[in-house]
Amino acid sequence: MSTLLLCLLATPLAMAWDDEDYEYRQELVIDNTSISEDLTDFPVLVTLSHNWFLFSLAADSGDDLAFFDDDGNPLPYEIERWTTTSALIWVRVEEIDALSEETIWMYFGHTAPKAQSSGSKTFAGQFDFVMHGDTVYENAVNGGYILPYGVSMMTGAVGYSYLFSSTGKMITYDDLVTFTNSDTTVTFWINTTNNAYGLTGYPSVFGNVDLDYGEDILWGSLSMDGNIGVAGLYFDMTQWGLVGEEIYSTTAVDDGAWHFVALTRTGSGTTTVWVDGIQEGWGTVTPDGTDSIYNIGRHEHEYQSTYLETIYLDSAIDELRIAPEVRTSGWIQAEYLSMSGNYVDYECHSSFQYYDGDGDGYGVSAPSLSMCPQWRDGANNTSDCDDTNANVHPSAQEVCDDGDTDEDCDGNIDDLDPDVDGETTWYVDSDFDGQGDPIVSYTLCEQPLGFVDNSSDCDDDASSIFLGADETCNSADDDCDGSVDEDPIDGQTYWVDDDGDGYGTGSAIGEECTVPSGMAANDSDCDDDDDAISPLASEQCGDGIDNDCDGSVDEDGTKLTWYEDGDGDGHGDTYSSRTRCAQPTGYVLSSGDCDDGNDTIYPLASETCGDGVDSNCDGYGGPEGDEDVDGLTFLQEQAVNSDDCSDDSDNDSILDYVEYDTNGTLDTDQDGTLDINDNDDDNDGVLTADEVEAGSDPHQTDSDGDGIDDGEEWGTTPSQPTNSDNDIYIDALDPDDDGDGLTTAFEGTADLDGDGTPNYLDEDSDGDGLDDADELKNNGNPKDTDDDGTIDPWDTDDDNDGISTADELSVQADPLSIDSDNDGIADIDEWTDASDPLDSDDDRKPDIVDDDDDGDGHLTSFEGDTDFDNDGTPNYLDLDSDGDGALDAAEDSDHIFVYGTGNVAKEAPSDSDYGYGCNASPSSPAWLVMLLPLVSIRGRRATYSPRF
Repeated sequence: MSTLLLCLLATPLAMAWDDEDYEYRQELVIDNTSISEDLTDFPVLVTLSHNWFLFSLAADSGDDLAFFDDDGNPLPYEIERWTTTSALIWVRVEEIDALSEETIWMYFGHTAPKAQSSGSKTFAGQFDFVMHGDTVYENAVNGGYILPYGVSMMTGAVGYSYLFSSTGKMITYDDLVTFTNSDTTVTFWINTTNNAYGLTGYPSVFGNVDLDYGEDILWGSLSMDGNIGVAGLYFDMTQWGLVGEEIYSTTAVDDGAWHFVALTRTGSGTTTVWVDGIQEGWGTVTPDGTDSIYNIGRHEHEYQSTYLETIYLDSAIDELRIAPEVRTSGWIQAEYLSMSGNYVDYECHSSFQYYDGDGDGYGVSAPSLSMCPQWRDGANNTSDCDDTNANVHPSAQEVCDDGDTDEDCDGNIDDLDPDVDGETTWYVDSDFDGQGDPIVSYTLCEQPLGFVDNSSDCDDDASSIFLGADETCNSADDDCDGSVDEDPIDGQTYWVDDDGDGYGTGSAIGEECTVPSGMAANDSDCDDDDDAISPLASEQCGDGIDNDCDGSVDEDGTKLTWYEDGDGDGHGDTYSSRTRCAQPTGYVLSSGDCDDGNDTIYPLASETCGDGVDSNCDGYGGPEGDEDVDGLTFLQEQAVNSDDCSDDSDNDSILDYVEYDTNGTLDTDQDGTLDINDNDDDNDGVLTADEVEAGSDPHQTDSDGDGIDDGEEWGTTPSQPTNSDNDIYIDALDPDDDGDGLTTAFEGTADLDGDGTPNYLDEDSDGDGLDDADELKNNGNPKDTDDDGTIDPWDTDDDNDGISTADELSVQADPLSIDSDNDGIADIDEWTDASDPLDSDDDRKPDIVDDDDDGDGHLTSFEGDTDFDNDGTPNYLDLDSDGDGALDAAEDSDHIFVYGTGNVAKEAPSDSDYGYGCNASPSSPAWLVMLLPLVSIRGRRATYSPRF
């Protein structure tokens, strides 16, 4: 058989272990080439046999086993069977990727064995019921229990199987929760080798207990049809003599071989049968009833309280499982392959592994152990030359050391090993001053004679020259710092000469061989901040300074210029002066008085703004002065009644000289107040300063030209102008205030939908539930879907199909299409009103968006609006379009109508054409029972949380 492969492979022994308490481990690799889709929480079967190492190294009954994924996460598992020579283990793998191999690890040889096998953890959530040959797990939520009657065990397809070899042998399964109308999958292996009398009648694999006459029809039973010898579904009825619906596989299962059978059933009744991983039959069934007791291996029912029919199975069953969901084909195929045979590869890459005492992956010759499995303290070689040191092994790096250790085990030590690391570069020291020549060097572990470990010498021929030597005035770099004659021990002392007059002062700053820049060889300067003062300078009279640094002041010098001070304010008239060495009466050294007859007017006097007087003689006061430096004289500002002490008289953020214009008559809004004094130049209700701050035009009442004045678009907070659509433009500068793609000028102030919001601020102007922006999209032109002359943003019925756009949106119909579901029936023909939309099949999906209006499984577009049987109901609303008594849902597309050409009609379909089978007719109760899933288990809701 083809299999889902698990490969047990040897791995480098030095890899980290997930749990150091285990002494052995084995890598298991799932072969993804046998998987057609990703699997989640899939139980993988691990088979161990042939006196494998596990049975001699693991604890009794496998109590010390543990499984981990490749990330070190523990995996749940169940040991189904454990003997001294073989084992069956189910491991729940969280994710199996169909595109890449999945690796898991099996650990054993624990220092303190602890049993971790758990069927509930392994199968919880994925299965409600699992029956191995000798073990049964049932979801504890259902309170079920198992009662075996006389069954025996034999070797099964996987492990042990239950053998139903004669009358009276069965297993009773009582589940307190029914399985009606829920997704279900049942799988099992069956073998008829021990069948004593063949598959006669309809022996039940899984069926309900006796049905008294008049009871509800139950799911029926999963049976083997002894007449044709194939796996199939047989659905029992409550009345004697009636036969049920059957779903047959095409593969015979009475050949004495094991076969894997699977049935899936959706909550709506779609049922599929699989044999050996291949889908072979399907149909639809309708379950009913509330009985919760089922038999495995027996089917019975009572007819009119007078006759009890009992049919027993004469075959072996293994691995019967019930899952609360419809499994995919990929899962079923993977489950079949996982149980089908040899899927574990025990190949090893070496015969033995050897003791590795230091854990470096390299061992010594003894002791040794078979290579499979991996030994925590083992290595697959005997290459270690020191098994007490993890840093010594063939893959280690040879390093220089004092112990002459052969780290890489190649027989060469330190400098004798060409691969040695950690060597030192040694430099020749010819002058024996302790510092080497950077040009001549060797890289070795050991220091050669006449070599040092530095290359600091800049002249290896002179022992007096080396890094750190004393610098002298000899034009050589004695201390090897890259500089010559700096800070010499035999240099001259120099002083700072800040003013560069050749004379220094202050403290000496060091010894130098030559005069440094900015230095002097003396400290004779009496003022080193003034180059006019030095021992060589001339004395100046009247300045009170010792100009020549001789210790005397004003002993000779030149004359000074004195200015007449008529008003006695300490400042003289610039145009009236005398040159003298001594101060004349009524004269001062300071000039610049612009009014020497007024002692309140002089340089640096306090200025009074706006009085037309230049009090401080700076040239800005007076009638022609400009106190506020705004470009307008005192007389000009006085003429227009503006403020000569402020360059923005009306505090509107526009300077006076701008608003003054050429003759001072600028009045933008013609309100009689000149702009230079007007704080709202354009009289639009928004202060000029606020408009300047926001960037709008303070001289235009409608800055953006959209027909709405700035004042109306500004809002109530001057410092925070309105921005209705929260874009980068305030409304006063935004040509589209509500950002719907239509300009404010175009939309205007009208209120189309009467909601109190004018169109230019209304994102849904027509109130149809679609934003104007969505209805506008048409390459920049306003969209008019129905070409009725009203653009969509203002049209309450965009597609003009008679249903308002708002109503169509309320049921998720397409407001821009007259046939929202593309079924060939116009929306208006599939509509009533928004409060109670037409829903012909009561599937909570209005006809206007339903591609199958009558819910018969055939598209409305296929059935059309013709009336094939002339009963007054068009085909797309007629559950029996051809009037033959068989519902369209039970007929395929070839049998819903009678087709023909010309006047010759096709022969009417027979019962077999409609799939009645088993001598049933369209009017018989058996025809009403739709095909069921694999087994007659009642449905569970998928919302239950199964546990074991």
